[in-house]
Amino acid sequence: MGLTNGLRLTNEHLPVRSRSIGPGWFLFPEAPKLVACNETMVLDFIVQNKTSVIRACTADYNSGMKPAYEPSNHTAAICPTPNHAFVEVSIKLFHPTPSNDDDGFAIQDLLSAGYQIASYFESKAPSCMDNALAFGYSKSAVVGVFGGAEVHQHGVTTDVLNSLLKYAEKNSISKTTALQLCQADGRGADYGIGIIASSAKNLPMVQEAVKNWADGRCASEADGDVELMTVTLRIPSRAKSKSNGNETITFSTTATHIGSRSHLLARAECKTTTVQARDGCWAVADRCKISQDDLKKYNPRSKFCETLVVGEKVCCSSGTLPETIHPGNSDGTCKTIKVVSGDGCGSLASKCGLSPQDFTKVNTDANQCANLKVGEHVCCSRGKLPDLRPKQNPDGSCATYTTVTADSCSAIAASFGITNIDIETFNKKTWGWTGCKFLWVGFKLCVSSGTPPMPATVANAICGPTVPGTKPPSKGTDLASLNPCPLKVCCNIWGQCGTTNEFCTISQSETGAPGTSAPGVSNCGRDIIKGPAPSKKIHVAYFEAWNHHRKCLTMDVGQIDTDKYTHIHFAFIDVTPDFNMDISKVKEQFDIFKGMSGIKKIISFGGWDFSTLPGSFHILREAVKPGNRDIFQKNIIAFLDVHKLDGVDLDWEYPGAPDIPGIPPGDPKAGMDYYEFLSGVKSQVGNSKTVSFAAPASYHYLKSFPMEQMGAKLDYIIYMTYDLHGQWDYANPWTSPGCPEGNCLRSHVNETETKDALSMITKAGVPSNKVVVGVTSYGRSFKMAQAGCTGPMCKFTGTSRESNAAKGRCTETGGYISNAEIDEIITNGKVTKQWKEEGSNILVYNDTEWVAYMDDDMKAARSKFYDSYNFAGTTDWAVDLQEFVDGSGGDDYPDDYEYDIDLNFYSDCSKTYTSFKQLEDDKGSIPAHCMEKYIVNVEIAVMEAALKKYKDLVNNGYDGKFKTYERYIDEQIPGKIDIFMKEKADKYFKCTQKMDVTCCNGCTFECSRGCDMSANCKDGEYDVGVKCQDAINNKLNATFLFGDSKAFYKDIGEEYGIEESWISIGRKLSVLSEECNYAGKDVLECQDRNNFWLWYYPVRGNVKVYNPKDLIGDSYSKAEDLLHRIKVVRDNTDYSELVQWPDVLDAASLPTLTLETAGGEHGQDF
Repeated sequence: MGLTNGLRLTNEHLPVRSRSIGPGWFLFPEAPKLVACNETMVLDFIVQNKTSVIRACTADYNSGMKPAYEPSNHTAAICPTPNHAFVEVSIKLFHPTPSNDDDGFAIQDLLSAGYQIASYFESKAPSCMDNALAFGYSKSAVVGVFGGAEVHQHGVTTDVLNSLLKYAEKNSISKTTALQLCQADGRGADYGIGIIASSAKNLPMVQEAVKNWADGRCASEADGDVELMTVTLRIPSRAKSKSNGNETITFSTTATHIGSRSHLLARAECKTTTVQARDGCWAVADRCKISQDDLKKYNPRSKFCETLVVGEKVCCSSGTLPETIHPGNSDGTCKTIKVVSGDGCGSLASKCGLSPQDFTKVNTDANQCANLKVGEHVCCSRGKLPDLRPKQNPDGSCATYTTVTADSCSAIAASFGITNIDIETFNKKTWGWTGCKFLWVGFKLCVSSGTPPMPATVANAICGPTVPGTKPPSKGTDLASLNPCPLKVCCNIWGQCGTTNEFCTISQSETGAPGTSAPGVSNCGRDIIKGPAPSKKIHVAYFEAWNHHRKCLTMDVGQIDTDKYTHIHFAFIDVTPDFNMDISKVKEQFDIFKGMSGIKKIISFGGWDFSTLPGSFHILREAVKPGNRDIFQKNIIAFLDVHKLDGVDLDWEYPGAPDIPGIPPGDPKAGMDYYEFLSGVKSQVGNSKTVSFAAPASYHYLKSFPMEQMGAKLDYIIYMTYDLHGQWDYANPWTSPGCPEGNCLRSHVNETETKDALSMITKAGVPSNKVVVGVTSYGRSFKMAQAGCTGPMCKFTGTSRESNAAKGRCTETGGYISNAEIDEIITNGKVTKQWKEEGSNILVYNDTEWVAYMDDDMKAARSKFYDSYNFAGTTDWAVDLQEFVDGSGGDDYPDDYEYDIDLNFYSDCSKTYTSFKQLEDDKGSIPAHCMEKYIVNVEIAVMEAALKKYKDLVNNGYDGKFKTYERYIDEQIPGKIDIFMKEKADKYFKCTQKMDVTCCNGCTFECSRGCDMSANCKDGEYDVGVKCQDAINNKLNATFLFGDSKAFYKDIGEEYGIEESWISIGRKLSVLSEECNYAGKDVLECQDRNNFWLWYYPVRGNVKVYNPKDLIGDSYSKAEDLLHRIKVVRDNTDYSELVQWPDVLDAASLPTLTLETAGGEHGQDF
């Protein structure tokens, strides 16, 4: 309740931090939602499908992280493939052309995304079975990386990625860039490398490139024109020299254990040993009991010690290795290798360490080489192919497989010796099974018959069976019923809770499997549940007891119409830190209030400011805790009794809230503490007094309340079905459907969203006859980004904390305006457009001021609808905002006065007048709202024609009017300086920021990125140069030093008319510290010490606007300057809330009259 209680939506919509595959992955149901997360993320999804479901985690790698595996040329490779030859490959860059025009990205975003992929690779040991695929996403950039398993095990993928990132940083790459090593002599995708960087909007293009590399194809025919580097790859010895790049291959001169042997040349077989993991030549020689020189002599392969492979046999004595075809397993089956994209029988033979002839001996199907399938197993030894079909588990459950990035159903089926049809059949009852066409990463599916598994957990799931830690239920339990949403709201297939169609609609999927009735799976439906009729309707008037602090629109509580309302909620009484009541701020009105009769008198505590400001937010948090609630209850009840009041209303905004700016997160248990406190008060007062509380209409905040229990125990609930939208929506992607920037014009009392809120509270178990539904006597206003654009996708300006909307003359708050002020605007004829939409009145005035509100007819229609569902009644915030009962309104007409209809109300003021006589002659046809503007134009015309007569600028009464103009100029200076600095600061200033410097010469590998490479580097805290515009836009703690002050003052003067004397060098607040909430009386000193500042920054100085009086005896150029400034004010008056046309008219009148002629003809006309 109050001015800004509409905040909602938080980091529960953002990925969690993860250091490994598994429960740390967040699920995005579609790619466009990625823009909502303003962090660097690692993405994971099935590249074979069109991008839909995406897993993501925010990178959390630090310089102290030890790599999971460090490749070395001096120890055995971890994968058993006999890669005994070396090939040198030149890698070149090329620039694919995206399908759309948006190809740009920030270099820093590219580096963030790319280096996080590098760190992600370092956090995982290489796999010998799966290729490495990863996607990095950071704000404007996305990076896709593919590394074949055989090159990735040696660290080549990371080396190439790091080289590309260093090149990109050095050359400030900002357009799509790629490199690739692919289709190299049919070696297969597991020897390929591909990297592509592009705009985040080109994610489908990046996915397609990685898919091509994973399929063993090239992503582009482009050869590239910039050589990045040369890499050395290890390949099987029998591979030939042919690829899409320039290769130089070094083969073993004597491959003792590979080639087929002639029986005529056969010698005795040598003694052997098998290479173990991490073996080097010294370890193998030691096990053979021979020297390393003898080991190399018995194994005369080129670079023998650098090409050891785990599992290979080597000679420990003279002679030849045993038979070239490897022996099979003890059960008679063969040892196998899995086919990858791009493989042929030749590459498979090489990977098996067999000659092509021997390969066909162990794989006897004559058609096998023509029908290889990705994922299928082939023999690399003697023996028959094993039966790979998985079997049911002993408990009757199916064997399972969890999908990875490069998967497809066909590859999974081939690897297990089953078919796609088998997979579809096995998974008819698997939770979330949407068919082979829609696989997603991390999905647990059946690869045998049997009962389906519990689904894989999803880190951000909050409802349904995918919530982390969910245990399998008893047989027959519907998985959809597990982990229901708070308040019984809808749970969708992605494990998220909500109240809109995205969560509540059920549809039949193609598979019919459980958990696929997209999008909703449990508690579905958006109906309002109608309860019994209330015994008596309630009509609550909230009264702002502080309204006398306004300069107008004040009201005494005794002026409330007690025939119209049944209850007055007196807002607000303060609570002291020791949990007593403090009426000192509102005593005068409270004394009137408690003496009233004929209406229920309810005292309200809390409100937005009291609940959220640093000096008071903790009071209600502490008051309801077990150790304090008894005394707080006692004090409230005593207060009610002493002042003979009828009840108490609590407006705590909001218990358990995790994200209210400027204060610490609330305790998740606070909602239950709140209930225990309120129910305790109700138990003690019984039926003699009412106990109520105000509840937010936002699921995000309401979910902390045990609503069913509160609805059963308390008398009624004030339901704040307003402030559904407001300036706080700006830059929040979650608040306004279809508006990812959050800055779309939406009504704060939108009827559809209100109905969703009513459905939510009644589904939560609160009877409708306990709910008093909110209506408003104020509007939420916005400054339109474009005049004439009024639809739901039209934008507003400002920031999440600053509204550019015109302030009401009494409420004086941008973005918040009373109905009384709105009616006054309409009466005064400033309306541009009026209409009704989604149960809201919409007003546009002064071309770009947009307001949504509820007039009396709209409130009556809403009340009638609420009555049809047996709601308890309505509550109006706030009765003192409805009309000018204090005489401060803009007219003295009687209530029944009928205003004349102005047929020219919407006409443009486009005519041109150059003299007062022309205005006089045409006054009968000039619309009233245009007259002042035309007069100003004539004044300017007169001044232009009469500058030589300016010496008589001394008439009485001018000074006060000129101050209006002078104040306007003064208030524009800071904003104009900031705009100029944001765009051009680097041209005139040098900037530094204190930073901890780490020198590269003292770095381990993990901290080498971002370290200082200069020769004279010293570790420590230093002033480090930063770009000044970055310091402003990124809100750094930076110091500005002039580079070219003369050019600065000259250019800002020419562009904005700001004189050098109007500027001082001082400091400007950059970021307000949130570390001082408990600093007490020292809060200002604490903030001054902890705030981020822009030091030695140009700020507003002593702005002395040249006064026409001072022109007496001065130069003609000064008068021209005055005329120029008045023209600037004239041209901006329609867009400024600070100046109105009468102000400009008055400010220009004296110079016009005196410059023409004192007491002359035009003066008389004026």
